[in-house]
Amino acid sequence: MALATLFAAATILAAAQAEPAPDDAFAQARAGRLLCSAPNVARRTCESLSRFTWSKDGRVRQTSETLLAQDPVLSFKSSSTGMMRSGAYCGTVGSEDVDDAVFIVDGRPAPRRVAEQLHELLSSALADFVGREVCLSFMPSGSGFRSVVTVNGLNYTHLSETVIWVRPNEGYAVKP
Repeated sequence: MALATLFAAATILAAAQAEPAPDDAFAQARAGRLLCSAPNVARRTCESLSRFTWSKDGRVRQTSETLLAQDPVLSFKSSSTGMMRSGAYCGTVGSEDVDDAVFIVDGRPAPRRVAEQLHELLSSALADFVGREVCLSFMPSGSGFRSVVTVNGLNYTHLSETVIWVRPNEGYAVKP
């Protein structure tokens, strides 16, 4: 009986160790993979595609392109700098993060007037996040992960979505 219990415990422990821990997801980013949010694997599209790069001082830079609309195809490119803490990428959203966003319409930079209007809209949409710490972590989910977003420590479950890590040469793009 004791041997059976020991074997069962060892099996459970081995299974638990085989499943990736949530903070292991960023190991794929360190290996050069891109984070594809809300992926369509068949079409190789993402609603957002992000790259994370680490500097020697421990800071982490996230550069992203995020889909805003489908017709015309409207996206914006942005970047932010944060730190890894307890397996999560965390950074305080600054107004400069919004001000520095670059808008793309049907694959080309948005005309100046359109970009100005879109900056105002994005600034308004993100106003509640400016000055707050936003953290991104992951939980295993099927063959990928589910994002976990917290703002000033509060879980924002409505921002959670399916994500996968993809190689830059796999042809994934931000498209509807």
